[in-house]
Amino acid sequence: KAAGNWAPAGIWSDGMTMWVVDPVIGKVYAYDMATTARVPSREFDALDTAGNRIPRGIWSNGTTTWVSDSEDAKIYAYHNEGDALTALYDAAGGPNWTESANWSTDAPVGEWHGVTTDADGRVSGLDLQDNALSGRIPAELGSLTNLEQLRLNGNQLTGEIPNSLGLLENLEVLHLAGNPLTGCVPTALKDVADNDFDQLGLAVCPTATADRSFSATIVPPGGQLTVTVTAADYGDDGQVTETLPPGFVYVSGSLPDDRVTVAGRAVQKVTFALAGETSFTYTATAPAREASYTFSGAVQDSQGNGHPVGGGDMVSVSLKDWLLIRFDADGNGSIEIGELFTALDDYYAGGINVSQLFALIDLYFEGSAPASAASGQTRTSPS
Repeated sequence: KAAGNWAPAGIWSDGMTMWVVDPVIGKVYAYDMATTARVPSREFDALDTAGNRIPRGIWSNGTTTWVSDSEDAKIYAYHNEGDALTALYDAAGGPNWTESANWSTDAPVGEWHGVTTDADGRVSGLDLQDNALSGRIPAELGSLTNLEQLRLNGNQLTGEIPNSLGLLENLEVLHLAGNPLTGCVPTALKDVADNDFDQLGLAVCPTATADRSFSATIVPPGGQLTVTVTAADYGDDGQVTETLPPGFVYVSGSLPDDRVTVAGRAVQKVTFALAGETSFTYTATAPAREASYTFSGAVQDSQGNGHPVGGGDMVSVSLKDWLLIRFDADGNGSIEIGELFTALDDYYAGGINVSQLFALIDLYFEGSAPASAASGQTRTSPS
């Protein structure tokens, strides 16, 4: 009550800050979980201006906060971009900046030194060049989705350029020269119209690639298929996620089990964590239903950039086609007596099972009569 939060309703917390909705005041209050003190810079005022007159429920993903309204049965979305700016202040030595007027205060972010906002109050520009910044560029800046200009040149920022900056689809100006940054320029940033990458001495990150190949493109129902994946240019570490077709079940792989994650049931997604490998294999069991199936996947590099897995993607599950490929030695599309005897030997050696053998016998009797039929010999299906 001392804070003016007379009628608390909805509540949400990220573990550090607690937000409390007050439908009477029409405001979302913020409190520090450790000290219980108010954090005005993280609060949402004047909700009624947006039409959110009687706020109730609240939830956030850390970047956007959604507040429901019990009057118009609508959910409103709010961006708290001050958090991203505060992350920069904390990560880049804010207290030691040459100019830091209003930073990390209750003042509107548009009044913070170097910050420009658009007509909707969203951050559109950030100019802190030659301002004694030191430390790292925080990934949180990637949440400033309306940002058009980012000038951090002429400082002492270190570390890598965060891949999250590639999420800034409206970014037109990116100046980082004069900072001892390391690593490479994320590929998503290479097309920013006005950049100074040539002065950074950093190359654009290579594009990760991966290709898939199969031990066979036709397998019998319930049969096992071995898949080989080659990967390159993903950095120090990366991952490949394979989406298996419906009914296919992951069995095992060449990578250690603690680097393989299997998710899903009807459709399994198998993620393989890479640590320098250029290739790996895995085995999957085919479903009982005969059909053509498509594999898909993506390779992710060490900076989080994703690219589709290339190479083979189609596998057919067909008992007849598989048997013909395996035993039709002369390639005439039918099974003849000599090929059938070969299959019998394979059966006794454990190469095929009894149901596959009977299917092969059916194929033998379905085939056309051999050339010797002219002398009176024909195939007769057993009764």
